[in-house]
Amino acid sequence: MPVIAALLIGVTSCNVAWGQALEELTVTARKTEESLQEVPISITAFSAEQLLDIGAFDNDDVALLTVNFNTVSQIGRRLDRPVIRGQAAPSTFGEPNASYFIDGVYVSGTISAATLGPVERVEILRGPQSTQFGRATFSGAVNYVTRKPTNEYTGEILVRGGNNDSRVVSAWGSGPIVKDKLMFFASASYDKYGGQWNNSLEENAATKADSFVDPPQQADFSDLGATETSQAVGKLLWNVTDNAEVIFKLGYLKGEDTHYPQLIVSSDELNCFVPGIDIDRPDDGNGNLINPDSLNYYTSPGQYCGSPDYEGRVSSMNIPDLNTGMTSTRYVPGDPTTAGYQSEATKAGLEREQYNTLLEYNQGLGSWDMTARLAANRDELKTAYDLDGTPARELSGLFSFYEEQVREDTSFDLRFDSPVENRTRGSLGFYYFDFEEDARQKSHVGINQGQLNAPTISTTKNIAVFGALEFDATEKLTLTAEARWAEDTKNIKSPNTCEEPAAGAPPNRYDPDGVFAAPGVSIEHEETTTAVTPRFTARYSATDNAMVYMQAAKGNKPGAFNRGLYTQGRDGCQTQLYYNGGEQLGPGGTRQTIEPIAFVEEENAWTWELGGKTSWLDNRIRANFAVFYIDWDDLTAFELRPIEIKTDPNAPFPIIVNQSLGLNAGGAEVKGIELETTFAITDKLLATFNYGFNDGRYTEYASKSYADTTGNGLIYAPREGAPPEFNKNFIRWDSSVNNLGGKEIPNSSRHNFITSLAYNDQFTADLGWFARTDFVYESEKFTSGTNFEKIDPRKLWNVRTGLDNIDWRLALFVNNILDDQTPSAIIGFVDLTTTNEGGTNPNQYALTPTRGRQVGAEFVYRFGNL
Repeated sequence: MPVIAALLIGVTSCNVAWGQALEELTVTARKTEESLQEVPISITAFSAEQLLDIGAFDNDDVALLTVNFNTVSQIGRRLDRPVIRGQAAPSTFGEPNASYFIDGVYVSGTISAATLGPVERVEILRGPQSTQFGRATFSGAVNYVTRKPTNEYTGEILVRGGNNDSRVVSAWGSGPIVKDKLMFFASASYDKYGGQWNNSLEENAATKADSFVDPPQQADFSDLGATETSQAVGKLLWNVTDNAEVIFKLGYLKGEDTHYPQLIVSSDELNCFVPGIDIDRPDDGNGNLINPDSLNYYTSPGQYCGSPDYEGRVSSMNIPDLNTGMTSTRYVPGDPTTAGYQSEATKAGLEREQYNTLLEYNQGLGSWDMTARLAANRDELKTAYDLDGTPARELSGLFSFYEEQVREDTSFDLRFDSPVENRTRGSLGFYYFDFEEDARQKSHVGINQGQLNAPTISTTKNIAVFGALEFDATEKLTLTAEARWAEDTKNIKSPNTCEEPAAGAPPNRYDPDGVFAAPGVSIEHEETTTAVTPRFTARYSATDNAMVYMQAAKGNKPGAFNRGLYTQGRDGCQTQLYYNGGEQLGPGGTRQTIEPIAFVEEENAWTWELGGKTSWLDNRIRANFAVFYIDWDDLTAFELRPIEIKTDPNAPFPIIVNQSLGLNAGGAEVKGIELETTFAITDKLLATFNYGFNDGRYTEYASKSYADTTGNGLIYAPREGAPPEFNKNFIRWDSSVNNLGGKEIPNSSRHNFITSLAYNDQFTADLGWFARTDFVYESEKFTSGTNFEKIDPRKLWNVRTGLDNIDWRLALFVNNILDDQTPSAIIGFVDLTTTNEGGTNPNQYALTPTRGRQVGAEFVYRFGNL
C-alpha cells in the first residue's frame, strides 16, 4: 500500500494548466452523508443536473451509463433484473442478486416504470452491500434519492418530445409552508412512448386447433411496445426542534403498456445439435450433426448457436385471442360444470399501480444521531400476454396468459450513529421487513379452465441487527468492521379450490412432505434461514486527494420457492406438486427414491477488492479504480429438469416430465476491474472515460439441459431384456458431471466502456450554448449458461446541443445515432407445434428488441431561488 500511495503522491504534484474544479458529490452509501471520493466502495453517482445534462430518461439509461452494471428486462416492464459485476440471476426466478432502493427503502417489485423527475441523485454501489442495505444485495445496490424539501422556493418544469410519439411533461417544486419549520416538495410527471413496432398477424394465419370453438381468425396490426407512465411524489419536512426533523413522503405511479414486442427465431432456423439434419453422415465432432447412434439423438431439442440476425423479424402474436376471449371444445352451453372453460376477453398488455409511503424521523441524541424509517408499499399488476409470440395455439392456450399480482411490503429501520469526529466511531441498528404477494393467473383456455385460479400466496419476514465500528489507527489509516445478522422466513401457500375431486381425477394429492392432502386443503410450506454478512475495510489516505482501500465482504441472497410447483393444476382444484424424478424409468423399471426440490437454498459470495480514489491538479482530474475477485457458492440457475408427477400412488410408474425449475447449480468466480476518469480539460471542455471488465465463469455446474443437447453428461443404461425400441427410455443424466465448468455466466458483457465530451460557452453574458456527445460500448454476451446463443456487441452514440441561461434550457438531441437495435435479451422456449427426428420438441427463441434512433427536443424552465 505505501508503494501505491507514493505513486499517487507523485501524480498529484504535477503542475499543468487545466480547467475548473470538478463537482463534488455527496452520497449515502453507508447510510450517512459522505463525499463520494472518501467512501471506500466502488460507486458511480449521478446528480439530477448531471442526469439532465446527459439526457437520461429512466433506469435503463442509468444502467447504460455505468460500467459493470446493466439491467435485464424481459416480458415488457414486468420484469427487470439489475446485474452488477456479472453476477446475473435468472430473469424469471427468485430474487435479484442486486436490488433497487428509493430513499434507502428496499423496492420489492420492479422499478422499470419509475421516472427520474423527483430524483436528486442516483447511487450505484458495486460489491456486497448486505451490511448496510440488507437482503438481496450481495452483488450491489442501486439507490434512488428523491429531492428533499427546501427552505427557499425553487422548482423546474421540463417538456420533451420526439419521434415514435414520445413525450414527457415533468414538474417539481419545493419551498417553505412555515419558514424554517415546515417545508414541502412536490413533483408530477407524464411519460409516453408510442412504440416503434406493430403486430403482424395476418387474417387466418393463427393455427385453428381442435380444442377451441371458432377461435378468432382476424388480422391484428396493433402497436407493440408502447408505454405510458403517470407519477406523483409529495414530501413534507417538519423541523420539530433544532435537532429533530420528521419527513413524510407519499408516492403514486400508474403505468399502462401495450403488448411487448418479441422477434421470433423459429425452430426451423436451429443451426447446431439438431437431430436428423443428416442422419446418413456421422457426427462431425462439433455437435452440428447428430446421428441415431448418439445418446443425445433422443434428447436434444436443437440449438441456435451464435447471434441470431434480428433485422427484418416480426411478431405474429395471437392478440385477438386475448382481446376477444376464447371457448374450449369442452365447454357445454348451459352446463355449469363446464362454464369455466370459456375465457373472458382481457386487454392485451400491462396495467400497473404502485403506492408508496415513507415516514422518517431524525433526532440528535446529544452527540449521537438517530434515524428511524417506516415504509409501506403496494404494487398492483394486471397483464395479459401471448408468451410464445407466434400464431400457434397449442395445449389449449398454454402460452396465452392473464395474470393478476398484488405485492405489499412494510419495513422498519432504526439506526444510531456516534459522532463522526471521534477517533473511534460506529453505528448500531435494527431492521424489520414484512412482504406478501398474491398471484393468480389463467390460460386462454384449458389449463386453469380459462378462469383465474385461487391465489398462490407468498410471504417473507426478515429481521436483522447490524452494526459498524470504525477506528483511525493512524492519521492516514482507518480500519472498519461491519456486520449484519439476519433471519429470513419464507412461506408459500396454495389452496385447493374444490371441495370434491374433479370428474375423473384421483381422490388424493401429495403435499411437499409426501403426505396425502385431501381436496379443499391448503398446501403450505415454510423455510427459515439465518445469515451473518461481515465486511472488513482498510482505508489509507495517502494525501488529501488520494485514498486507497482494501476490502473483504460477504454477500447473501435469500432462498426461494419453485412457485410453479404450487400453482393450481389442470383440473382446477389441484396444485402441481412435483418432485425430482432423477431418471426416466422404462418398462419393467423400479421406482427410485425421490428428493423434494420445492425450495432453492440461499446463495453466498465473498468479494475481495482493492480500490483507489484520486483527484489531481486541484480536483481538475479525477480517477477512481477497483480490482475485484468474487468467490460465489450455490448460485441459482433456471433450466429444465426431470420431475415426477405422482397423482396416483398405485400406478406402476410415475409420470416423468421436464419442468422449468430453479435450482442451486454449484459455484462460480468473477474477476474484474472498474476505471472511472473525468477531465476538466479547460473551463469549457469536460471529458470522461470509464471502463469496466468482468469475467464470470462457472466452476461447478451439472446442467441437464447441456447434457441433453450435447450428450456431455448422458449415460446409456438399458434394462436387461428390454426391446431396442425402448432405448431412449434408458438414457439417463449423470448429475455428477461438471459439464458447464468454465462456461461464462450469462447476461453480462465482459467489456464495457463509456466516454463523453461536453462543451459549454457563452454567446453573451446572459446566454450560453452547449454541446455534448456520449458513446457506450458493450461487448457480446451469452444469454444462457450453456453459452450457445449470444447477443452481438451494442454501440450507442448520443448527441445533444442547445442554448441555456440561468432560467431556462433548450436542447435538441439525437439518441442512438447509429440506430443500433441489438436485442437486450433472448428467451428460449419449446416449439410444441412440431417434433424433430429424435422425438423431442425443438427449441425456439424470442428476441427482446431495443428502441432505435430517437430524435427530439427538450425545454426546461427553472424558477425560484436557483
